[in-house]
Amino acid sequence: MLTLHALDDGLVVPENEEKYREAFLAAGRPDQLVQLYTPTGGHCGFSAAEHVAAFLALTGWVEKGTVPTVASAQATCSAVAPVAGGACEIIDAMPAEWAVRVVERRQKGAPVRSLVCADDVGDCPDGSTCSPETHHCR
Repeated sequence: MLTLHALDDGLVVPENEEKYREAFLAAGRPDQLVQLYTPTGGHCGFSAAEHVAAFLALTGWVEKGTVPTVASAQATCSAVAPVAGGACEIIDAMPAEWAVRVVERRQKGAPVRSLVCADDVGDCPDGSTCSPETHHCR
């Protein structure tokens, strides 16, 4: 999975990306997730060049096995910008912890053990802890 998220997105806050990381970690597949960021763009306001770069990064990964990096996505973005148009700024970033902006909640009746975690503050509901072995709340 490849994600592209603007750090100034106020609708879907970038801290949500931490939950993707935790889910892939819990599944034992962190190498199957690449997360790319732009400093601006709001919600779905990426430039055409940034969209094309992300798409080419994903298809190159699927078709050729070339795992995207921030540097390779930015290089592709710079290369296609004259044709595709728009700003081109794909950066390396690490948003704040999810619980800083979002309160953990769970579906009524869903067991606590179904929640993925990375032992960060607020990952698991009060009264439960994160298992370092399974990356699930207990």
